[in-house]
Amino acid sequence: MLRPGFPGRALTVHGTSTGRTHFSFVHRGRAVGFALVAGVLSGLPSTAWAVLKGEDPLAAARAAGTPLPGRPDRPGLVAGALVHTGLSVGWTAVLLVILRRLGSGVAGGVAAGVVVAALDLGVLARHWPAVRELPQLPQWADHVVFGAIVGAGAATRPAPTPAMADALRGAALS
Repeated sequence: MLRPGFPGRALTVHGTSTGRTHFSFVHRGRAVGFALVAGVLSGLPSTAWAVLKGEDPLAAARAAGTPLPGRPDRPGLVAGALVHTGLSVGWTAVLLVILRRLGSGVAGGVAAGVVVAALDLGVLARHWPAVRELPQLPQWADHVVFGAIVGAGAATRPAPTPAMADALRGAALS
């Protein structure tokens, strides 16, 4: 839930098995930043693979647009960028919450990347031929890199601002 006085920050409250309450702030701007970095850098394995094989390095980016309604047979770079950005932000939001809760960092991120790849490439890609026809190994590598970057992001926390520290002290006293 959002608290006044903390623009761009969401306060989450977690109960623990010891009866204590754990408060943590997740800065949405940082989460979007992790998503954009992970979304861009995660394409390096498939791009490098395509260049080494003499294939189109943008084929995967174009194929990513085919899940949009009306585009299953019309891959496109702009549509691919939009879909990939949306998926990256969505998966980053989900994974940051899970990985921070588990405290698993990069290793957990790698495992999460494998799970996301299994879902994206193993289950969902059946509906989109352009995605299904991409070389699988580099696509899985892209997902693993994505997970590792998000896992690294999950392991970092912003330093609390004075207002955040006051809010935490006030919440702990009540």
